[in-house]
Amino acid sequence: MHQEQTIGVIDPATFGELATLVISRLQKSFSELDNRPLTCHIPPAEILNRLREQDVPDGPRSPIQVLQEAMDLMLNYSLFSAHPRFLGYVCPAVDPMGVLADMIVAAVNPNAASAMMAPIGHVLEHTVIRWLAKLIGFPAEAGGILLSGGNEANLVGLLAAREHRAPWPIREVGFNHPDAAPLYVYTTKEAHNGLQKAMEIAGLGRNALRIVDTDKQLRLDVNALREAIRKDRATGGIPICVVATVGTIATGVIDPLPEIVEIAADEGLWVHVDGSYGAAAAMLLDAPVELRAISQIDSISWDPHKWLRVPFEAGCVLLRDPGALTRTFGLRPTYYNFGEYSKIVHYYEQGPQNSRHLRALKVWMSLNQHGREGHASLIARDIDLTGKFFRAVQGADQLEAWTCNLCVATFQYVPDALKEHRTEPEVQCRLNKINQLILNRIQEGGDSYLSNAVVDGNFLLRACFVNYRTRYEDIPHVIDLVRSLGREIAEEVLTVG
Repeated sequence: MHQEQTIGVIDPATFGELATLVISRLQKSFSELDNRPLTCHIPPAEILNRLREQDVPDGPRSPIQVLQEAMDLMLNYSLFSAHPRFLGYVCPAVDPMGVLADMIVAAVNPNAASAMMAPIGHVLEHTVIRWLAKLIGFPAEAGGILLSGGNEANLVGLLAAREHRAPWPIREVGFNHPDAAPLYVYTTKEAHNGLQKAMEIAGLGRNALRIVDTDKQLRLDVNALREAIRKDRATGGIPICVVATVGTIATGVIDPLPEIVEIAADEGLWVHVDGSYGAAAAMLLDAPVELRAISQIDSISWDPHKWLRVPFEAGCVLLRDPGALTRTFGLRPTYYNFGEYSKIVHYYEQGPQNSRHLRALKVWMSLNQHGREGHASLIARDIDLTGKFFRAVQGADQLEAWTCNLCVATFQYVPDALKEHRTEPEVQCRLNKINQLILNRIQEGGDSYLSNAVVDGNFLLRACFVNYRTRYEDIPHVIDLVRSLGREIAEEVLTVG
């Protein structure tokens, strides 16, 4: 009797051996992380050249060899955001529970498009959405969906605003309607660049994104918002949405939500909040007063893969109206025979994806393990670290502190020779060059990692504290590194003239 031979298939026993190797190697990597460089900084072209030497194998290779090669690549050529002195971006040290959750999901490989294809996944996602809404003061009956991240979440919020605030049926006719007129959305220059992408994808166009002035604290200026809306109405435009930010990328600023909500109510506008990381601060008992207005907005984006430390990808959008997403995306094609699931609103009907990765398990496991108090305590610690870092900068020679909000502090290295004339354009240009060179060498060095912000034309160094592995003793270490490099680079720049 002929027995079919399956080439390259891994049996359960071999899978167990491979999984044991992975867990052992990752455990060793986690334990060594604090004492290794956070990046090897090998230029991408060099790594690419190494991989170009490979070609698709003609036949199966040893699974152990493939696995070892994969682990070597990932663990030797990555940037490790879990390193305690990674203070660059909102990329936290990942919660180990999430790593295990992703392994379980990958093994089952459910399609989270519908409850029929992912029955427990559907219930988990519904539960996670309800929990996330409750944590930040959103209505318990709110709608929502887990997405890839902030860009997609902001796009979905904007599409919901377009559907519910345009005075003609956008889904049916698009902009081919006799009453069609320009639809306007309002935000500030501090908003994430993904909002421009969302405007373009939504067919509104970048010119319809009205950039409102900011106040001295870089928050949206509410008087400027009222005036911008008035002007657009006067020329026949239709204002539909205000996008506020809770924790801007550059400086961590929170826009004045209570006043924005009041203006939106007067004008009949949808309020969407980009709370990509900052929304998490709303769960603190002493949360900033502006965050209490989250309970009154229409939609908010929030990424559990940021300040809740869940592995990528795990973003979400929450909407006050639980039916808003279905009215924006809902379809029922004839090729789905849902049977007993026909009365359920499936997640493919609530967002742009059909086939979907199950993101809910890792969020559910993280919330279950830490609870509100656990997550809130870690967030509060990050905010405390940020404040301590900022005060240390204020007390350090040749460093100038700029801003401190939530988990973001910005500052600049200013050599004594340039302090007196630092506001002059030529001096500002030199300071920008010095600080950019400092940043370049820090990012290439592997000891620590910062990022940058640009405020009023000034290139600033930026430290972002969202890493539970960061220690208080890392603060003076980073400050000493900046000052040491600053003295060296300033001498080079000023000598050249």
